[in-house]
Amino acid sequence: ESGGGGGSGGGGGGTASYHTTHSTNNTSFMSSGSMEAHVMHDDTRMLCLRLIQTCLREGWMEQQHYHHHHHHQPQPQPQMQSTQSPGMNGLLKIVQDDLCLSLLLVGQGIWAYQDPSPSSAGARPGMISMNVLSEICSTLSTLWSIPSLSLGSGSGSGSGSGNCGCSLTTQFETIFTGFYQRALSLLRRLPVPNDSATFHANQIFDAEVEVILESLVDILSLHIESQSGGDSGNGSGSGSGIDHDNGNMVEKGALEKLFIVYDCNMNRPDVAAGLIDELSRCCSSVHDNNYYNKELSKASNAPNAMQGAGGSTGSLSASSMPVRQSSVQSVDPDEMPNFRDVPAHLRELCAEALTGAMRSLFRNPAQFQKSVFLSKTDLEQMPLRRVKEQKILMHRAVELFNEKSTKGFQFLVSNGLISEPPTPDDIATFLRNGIVLGLDKKAVGEYLGTKGKSPVAGKSPPDWERDWFHKDALSSYCSSFHFSNQSLLDGLRMFLAAFRLPGEAQQIDRILQAFAESCGLQCVESQSGNLFSADPKKASDAAYLLSFSIIMLNTDLHNDNIRQDRKMTVDDFVKNNTDYGRDITDPDKKLPREYLQEIYERIKDEQIRTEGEGADGIMTFERWKDVMRNSGQTQPQGDGQHQSNYVADLVLSMIQGPILSAICGFWNVSSAGESLPLDHPQSGMLDVQGARFGMDLSLEMMAGLKNVSNMELFQDFFVCICQLTGLLNEYKADGVARTISFVESVERQSAVVVAIRTAIEYGDFIGTRGWTCVLGILFELRDLKLLGGGTHIKHRSLIIESDPDLLRPDERRDWEMRLIKQCYEATGGHSGVRDGGKQKKGIFGSMSRAIFGSESPERSPLITRTTKIGSGEKFDPSEHGKEELVLWDDLAPSDEEDEFDPEEESQHFGAIHGSSLGEEFEKQLIREDHFDSQPAPVTGLETYEDTRVYQISPRARVRKRLSKLCDFSMILSETRFLDLEGVKALLLALTKIIGSTSSDGSPRKEISLTISPGSEALAEVMITEIALKNRDRIASLWSSSLKSHYECRLAVKEGANEISKQITDSVKRIPGTEKCLTGLLRICYHTVHRDGVNNEVLQTLKLLCPYCRSLTSPLSSLNFSKHIAEGLWRICRDVDGLRLVGTEGWEAILELTKHCASSGITLMLHENAKANNLSDDDPALQAFRCMHLILHSTELRDVIPFQVVHCVRSLISGGERQNCPKLCLAGLDLLLLLLTRLHLMVNIGETLKDGENVWNIYWLPLIEGMAEASDSKFSIVRHHSISMLRDSLVDKYSEEAPIKELCSILNGICMPIVSQRISELVQHQAMLKFDQE
Repeated sequence: ESGGGGGSGGGGGGTASYHTTHSTNNTSFMSSGSMEAHVMHDDTRMLCLRLIQTCLREGWMEQQHYHHHHHHQPQPQPQMQSTQSPGMNGLLKIVQDDLCLSLLLVGQGIWAYQDPSPSSAGARPGMISMNVLSEICSTLSTLWSIPSLSLGSGSGSGSGSGNCGCSLTTQFETIFTGFYQRALSLLRRLPVPNDSATFHANQIFDAEVEVILESLVDILSLHIESQSGGDSGNGSGSGSGIDHDNGNMVEKGALEKLFIVYDCNMNRPDVAAGLIDELSRCCSSVHDNNYYNKELSKASNAPNAMQGAGGSTGSLSASSMPVRQSSVQSVDPDEMPNFRDVPAHLRELCAEALTGAMRSLFRNPAQFQKSVFLSKTDLEQMPLRRVKEQKILMHRAVELFNEKSTKGFQFLVSNGLISEPPTPDDIATFLRNGIVLGLDKKAVGEYLGTKGKSPVAGKSPPDWERDWFHKDALSSYCSSFHFSNQSLLDGLRMFLAAFRLPGEAQQIDRILQAFAESCGLQCVESQSGNLFSADPKKASDAAYLLSFSIIMLNTDLHNDNIRQDRKMTVDDFVKNNTDYGRDITDPDKKLPREYLQEIYERIKDEQIRTEGEGADGIMTFERWKDVMRNSGQTQPQGDGQHQSNYVADLVLSMIQGPILSAICGFWNVSSAGESLPLDHPQSGMLDVQGARFGMDLSLEMMAGLKNVSNMELFQDFFVCICQLTGLLNEYKADGVARTISFVESVERQSAVVVAIRTAIEYGDFIGTRGWTCVLGILFELRDLKLLGGGTHIKHRSLIIESDPDLLRPDERRDWEMRLIKQCYEATGGHSGVRDGGKQKKGIFGSMSRAIFGSESPERSPLITRTTKIGSGEKFDPSEHGKEELVLWDDLAPSDEEDEFDPEEESQHFGAIHGSSLGEEFEKQLIREDHFDSQPAPVTGLETYEDTRVYQISPRARVRKRLSKLCDFSMILSETRFLDLEGVKALLLALTKIIGSTSSDGSPRKEISLTISPGSEALAEVMITEIALKNRDRIASLWSSSLKSHYECRLAVKEGANEISKQITDSVKRIPGTEKCLTGLLRICYHTVHRDGVNNEVLQTLKLLCPYCRSLTSPLSSLNFSKHIAEGLWRICRDVDGLRLVGTEGWEAILELTKHCASSGITLMLHENAKANNLSDDDPALQAFRCMHLILHSTELRDVIPFQVVHCVRSLISGGERQNCPKLCLAGLDLLLLLLTRLHLMVNIGETLKDGENVWNIYWLPLIEGMAEASDSKFSIVRHHSISMLRDSLVDKYSEEAPIKELCSILNGICMPIVSQRISELVQHQAMLKFDQE
C-alpha cells in the first residue's frame, strides 16, 4: 500500500495515496460485515509481510555472510565497495522510506482501543488482527537482526543513510519510541474495568501487547556479531556501537547498541533508557512519575552525581539519569485515574526483557577479560561519558525550559551548552532538537509566539527576551524545516507537528507569518504548481492567508461545540480563498476550486493535530517526513574508541535506578524496605512470582556490575537490596510484630536470600557498607529467632565455636541462669510481663502465642519501663525490646519441638535445583505448599512422628526455608577464600556494629544498627571465628583491626570502684564482654606458637586482669574468672609454643596468672576447721596447674622469667583466703622448686648491672614468700612454712650468701616470726586448740 508513495521526498501524493487506499480497503471489508473478506484481507497482509521477511533475509543476510567470509581470509582482500548495486539501493530506499513507516502506522492500530485522547483518532479500530500484528513484530525483529541494517555499514542511501553508520538509525528510533515504548506506556495506564466494554478492550490490548513484548524480548536478548575496527559510516565507531578490539569480531547486545547510538547522542532521544524505564514501570506497576522519581532518589546514594547547574561531573548514577516525563505527571493526584495493575503474565515478559537485556550485555565475559579496566579518572575522561554528561545537562535545561523559558536558557549558557551570548540560531536549534529530549511542545509554541520586550531605559533584559531576538529566532526556526517539493498543507502539517500553536490570535499570527515567509517560496504551489505569484512578497502573503484559513477550517470542522449546520462548507472555503485581491493575487493566479476543494476534503478527513513525541503520541506521516529530512543533519558523537567494560559501566549506571524500581515492585516494598499498600491484594502465587522475578533481576544486575568492576555502583546497589529486606529499618515495632511481618512476606525473604548469596559469592566486593548490611540482616534474623545453621550443618545456631567451651556444661548452664536471673531481677521480678504486669490479651495476643509460642521467663527476660541495675541507674526500654535478648544461640521455646530429624528434613526441606536462584526459591515454596495442602491427621491414631510435619510453626518453617536456600554458615567458612582486603572489610563491619571503632571518614551516610546483647555476643564469636579461620593472615588482621577492637572493648579505667562499675553495671554489656574476652583467649592460645605475632597478641592479656575478681560463693554474681583461668590453662599447655614467646608475652601471661591465683572461690569452713576441696575449674587451681606445668617442663627452664615467684606468692595468699590449705602447701612446694634452681638464677644474675644485688633480686623474694605463709591460720601450712624457711637458711646457698644479706634476713624476717609464734604459744597454751595442733 505504501510502496508506491513518495516516501519522505515524494511530495503530498504519497500520504494522500496511502490514506485513501487504506481507508477504502478498511471500509470495504468492515462495511460488508463478511468474515471471509476480513480473513482474506488479513491473509493478504500476512503473506506480504512474510515475503518481505524472506527478501530481507535472503538479500542482506547473504551480503553479511559475504562480508564475514572475506574478513577472515588470510590475505588482505579489497574492501567492499561503499556503493551497492542500483537494485540494492532501491531496495534499501524502500525499506527506509516506506516499509518502516508502513509497519509503524499499521501497528499503531492497536492504540484505538485504549487511548482516549484525540491523538488516537487516526488509528482506526479493527485495522489489524493478532496474526498481522505478530508478523509486523516479526518483520521488525528481522530488520533488527540484520547487522548491515541495524548495526550498519553506512553504505545505504536515502534519508537514513549515513546516520551514525546505521542504515535505519532514525527509523529504529521512531519504532522503539513510537511503537514499543508507546505500548508499554499505555499498558501501565489502562483503567480498572468497570463495564464489559472496558474489560473486553483491556483483554484485546493485553493480547496485542503480549505479542509486542515477545518481540521486544527477542530484540533485547539478541546479540549481533560485528567486525571491530571496520568502516562505520561517517567514521564514528561510537555511532555504530562497535568495539575497537584489535579487529576482532565481537558480539554487541541490543541494549549496548541502543545506548551508544541514541542515548549518547545529543540530538536523539534516550531509547535505551526509555525502554528500561517503561519496562521497569510495568514491572513495578508505578503510574505516578512523582512517586517513581521519589523512589529513585531514595535508592541512589552516589556522592558524585550531578547536582544542579554547574555541578561537578563524576560517576553517572541513577539520580543523574533523566526520567522520561509522561502526561500522567501533570495530573492532579486527587484526579489521578484509577489504573489497573499490569497482568502477571505481562509482568513476566517485562522481567524477561530486562533480564535478557542485562544478560546480552555480558554474554561474552572474554571481552571484559581482554578489556583494560580503566581507572575512575580515565573513565570520567572518555568521550562517550562526556557526551552523556552533556546530555544529562541538556535534559535538565529542557525541564527548566518547560517551567519557564528564561530558566532554561540561563542554564544552557551557564553550563556552556550554547555560546555566550546566545544567537537566535542557537535557540532555534535547541527548540528543534530538544523535542526528542522532552521539550513541551506547548512551551515551544508559547516562546515562538511571544513578541518579546522592547528596549526600556535603565533595564537590560537578556537577549533571548528581546523583541528582535524573538523575531530572528522564529525566522531561524522556520528555516530549519524542509518545505521544498511539498504542498502548503503538507508543510503546515509538518510544521505544526513540531510544536503546539498558542491560543492567542496575535501569537498565531506571528508564527504563521514566519511560516509563510519560509514555506511560501519553497512549496510546490510556488515552484511547480504555479499557483502563487512569482513575487516573493505576494507569494508569502498568499501562503499566510491560506495557512490562516486552513487553521480556521480545521478548528471549525473538528470542534464539537459548533453545530453541524453552522460549520464551514466547501463553498465558503473556496469563496474565501479564491482571490485575495490584486495586492496579493495576480490576475491569472487565482486559486482553482479543485485545489481548494481538495484541501477542504483532506482537512475534513484528517484533522491537523499536534501529537505527543515518542511514547506520548502516535507517528503521523508529516512528522515522519520531518524526522527523516532532519536525520541527515544529526552528527555522531564521540570518537568511537571505547572499552567493553567502559560502555557497560555507562549502561549499568543508567539502568540501576529503573531496575531497582522494578525489583521494589516485584517485592512490593519501597527502597527503604517498607511494604507498599496494594489497591488490589495479590494472591500467594503472585507473591511467589514477584519474588522470583525480583531475585533474578537483582542477581543479574549485581553480576553485571561485578563484571565491569564498578565496585562503587555495585556496593550502592547491594546496599539497596539489603534495605529491601526490611530488616534494617528503625525497628519501631516489637519482636512479635516484626516477626509476623517478615514471616508473611515471601518477597522480603527472597531479598534476604539474594543478599546472603551475593555476600557469599562476592564477599571481596561488597565492602564494609555491604558487610554491615549483611551482618545487620543476620543479627535481626537472630533476634527474631529466624536464623538457622544452614544446609550442611544440623545444629540450630548460625555457628558453633570451633573450640570447646571455656566453661564446663554444667557451669555454662549455671552461667546462663545467673545471667537470666540478674536480668529478671532488673525487671523488678516481672519477667515476661510489660506495662504493669499484664500480658497481651484478645485475639491478637492469643494468635501470636499460638503461632510463635509464649516466651518463658528463663529464655526471654524482659526489661520494664523503669529499671534499676547495679548502681541504681535507670533507663527506659526501647519499642523494639532488643535489650531483652541476652543469649546469643537461643531459639524460641515453641520452635524447639518443631525441629525435624535430618532424615525428615531431607524429605520435606531437601535441596532443590533450578536454572536460577529465583526458580529454586519458587520450587521450594511450591513444595512446602504441597505438604501444607495434605490433609492433617484427624483419627487420633497417628503416631507422633506422623504429625510432626503438621505441627511446625510458621517461624520455624521460614527459618528452615532460609537455611536451605542460603547457607548462613558459609559466610564464616568462606572467609578463608576471601582476599585480605575482603576479610578486613568484614572485620571492620563487625567492629563498627559492636561500636568499638570509629567511622572511616567515608562521605556516605553510615548505616546505624541496633543489635541486642545476644547479637553483640554473636558478633564477638564471629570475629573470633574469622580470625581463627585466617590464622595464616592473623598478623595483618591483628594489626589492622583486631588489636584496636580488643583494646577499645576491654579497656577499663583505673580504680576499684570504676572497674567494678564498668564490668557489672549493665546486663546488656555482659554477654558481649564475655564473648569478647573468651575470643581474645582463644586467639591467644591458637597463636602462641606463631613466632612474630605471638608476643603482640599475648600482650593484650593484660587487659583481662581487671576482670579476674574473687567470688565469695559459687552463685554470688556474674564473673569471668573461670573463663580467663581456663583460657590461661590452654595457653600454658602449649609448652613448645611458650618457648617462642618473648619477654613481653611472658610478662602478660604471668601477670594474668597472678590475678587468677587470687580469684578463686572461697570455701566454707566446717566446725572441725576443715574445708571442702576446690572444684576442677576453680581459677586458683587452674593458675596452680599453669605454674606447675611451666615450672616442671624442662623445655622452659631456661626461658621462664623469675617473675613467676610473684605468681606463686599470690597463689599462697589466695589459698589462705579461699580456706584451702592444700593450695598453700602446693604454692610452698613451688617456692621450694624455685629455690632448688637458684643456681640457674644466679648465673643469669651475673649479667646484671653494677650495683644490683643478685641475692636481693632472686633469693630474698623466695625467703619472703615462705615467711608470709608462717602466719597462716592453718597449722599445717605454718609448720611447713617454718620448716622450709629453716632449711633454706642452712642449705648450701645460704653459705654463699653475703653476711650482710644473711643478717638482714635473720633480723627482718626470722626474728619477728619467732617472737610472734612464742607469744601466741604462751597466750594460748591452755586451750584445746593448742593441744590439737
